[in-house]
Amino acid sequence: MQVNAPVDVRESGIQQLLLKKKLKSDVKLLIVTNCETVVQSPETHMASLRELVKLFESSKIMSLKEIRVILTASLCVVFKDILPSYHIRNLTEPEKSQQMKKETKKLRFFEENLLVNYRKYTDVLRTILSSATSVGKSTRGAKCCKIAWNDVDRVTALRAACQLLEAHPRFNFSEELVQSVLPYLNSTSEKLSSIVFNTFKTVFANDREGEASLSICKAIHAFWRKMSYRLRPAVARILSLVPIKDVADPNSTVGSKRDRKLLSRRERKVSPTFQLIISFV
Repeated sequence: MQVNAPVDVRESGIQQLLLKKKLKSDVKLLIVTNCETVVQSPETHMASLRELVKLFESSKIMSLKEIRVILTASLCVVFKDILPSYHIRNLTEPEKSQQMKKETKKLRFFEENLLVNYRKYTDVLRTILSSATSVGKSTRGAKCCKIAWNDVDRVTALRAACQLLEAHPRFNFSEELVQSVLPYLNSTSEKLSSIVFNTFKTVFANDREGEASLSICKAIHAFWRKMSYRLRPAVARILSLVPIKDVADPNSTVGSKRDRKLLSRRERKVSPTFQLIISFV
């Protein structure tokens, strides 16, 4: 004998589905609208960016799996577009007390707010990426740690972190992103490993000054030691792609002083870089 559910129960279930559908639609519209607003004029719409990042703190919104993926991917696109090509330096206390021109003050306001929101976003990415092993979670992303992140979330976060590293390898918090994606380079999943491998390959190929390459190589070396050198071939293979043109002989002193004088300050800084890389390739 078939027993039908009470009418009020069926209606309650339907209402919940309709409310959930409406919430999804509203949040999608909010994400699209705010993303377009920020990209068009980031200096004057930091509030819209802040609203987007703050969505990660809403347990109700984060319970929607589709919205989590859309928000993570959308913010990646936004930050790739609006991040400056230079590293933002924090002002010292004396500098903060100094008088600034109107334009300089406006720029500093934009940089500080951009950095705060980017920090929160990268913390979320790191939290998602570390959720697979439940280690290394960021305290700033603690509100997101209660969410049951799934494989789709992790792949989306991995792609976002890697795209940001490719587009802005020397920007603030890049070192933290490198450390977060490194375990995936050592993954048994060819899909995950190739995402990180191709990102590092691109960074190495485009890095003319060597600073980003050095940062990645140091992180790989530290990760290598942490894992007691039990790593998959992809980790060692990526180091072979570092574009080293010249290798200094540490035992040779002839002409070294003269050659050093001919180098610029930046070149003198980078040269030991590749010597360090060679030591563990």
